Amino acid sequence: MRQRVEEYISKLQDDIVSALEKLDPNAPAFKRDSWLRAQGGRGLSCVFAVPVPPPGVAPQETVLEKAGVNISVVHGMLPPPAIKQMRADHSSIPDIQSSVPFFAAGISLVIHPRNPHAPTVHANYRYFEITETPTEEEQAAGKPGKVIAWWFGGGGDLTPSYLYEEDAVHFHRTIKDACDPHGAAVYPTFKKWCDEYFHIPHRGEARGIGGIFFDDLCADPHRRFSPDDARPKTAEEIFAFVRAAGDAFVPSYVPILARRMRTPSDEHERRWHSSDVAATWSSTWCTTVGRSSGS
Repeated sequence: MRQRVEEYISKLQDDIVSALEKLDPNAPAFKRDSWLRAQGGRGLSCVFAVPVPPPGVAPQETVLEKAGVNISVVHGMLPPPAIKQMRADHSSIPDIQSSVPFFAAGISLVIHPRNPHAPTVHANYRYFEITETPTEEEQAAGKPGKVIAWWFGGGGDLTPSYLYEEDAVHFHRTIKDACDPHGAAVYPTFKKWCDEYFHIPHRGEARGIGGIFFDDLCADPHRRFSPDDARPKTAEEIFAFVRAAGDAFVPSYVPILARRMRTPSDEHERRWHSSDVAATWSSTWCTTVGRSSGS
């Protein structure tokens, strides 16, 4: 599974970046930056930003203002305190009192268009695995130890500053069409989870119009599903669902961006767009930090 996930997120990253570059061929290309993790692993960051022009020169008009589409594939040792913290959200992890090897791979992205009528979008898909320490034979063969626990997580959501019903319908319908072949309970369950997860308590509102969100998706019973719910359960079924959800990103978002990227806007709308995006990012950061710290 490790290699297949790594190959998939690498292809998905390339597909997404290529689709965005094709939409605005006169804009600067995404900057590709590969990196290595000293403790084990690698990554590739694809970042879009317009260079700051010299004084007195107007900045280049581009469809995107800022964007990042990044992948990471890392491995190392997971210490007992980290295991204890993770067990709160991942019931498949047994009570382990020693450090164990882990593997994690994922893709994450944020796309922020320049036009205030074009929505911002967020998405990520990830795989996590914990194994026993490999035997001497496994080490010699370059293989990991026996898998102790594994799961997939991820999702995507749309954040418009100015809401267009047809865009919301298109975004959700495309995601639902990707989810439905993998079980009737999948889309409504993960849509509800997304609405709850991205509710901003101190603003009393949701972050955008939602999408889907899921975590701890593995072969074990899941707290978000009843035993009779139709949903993917095996590693193969879940990976097929994750690929379908990831592959739905371009058709769910790029047509919306293409439809709104040239919509006329005035200075008031652009200022509101900038302030709304800043507030959303700040609220998202606060909410995420609060959850990760246990508050």
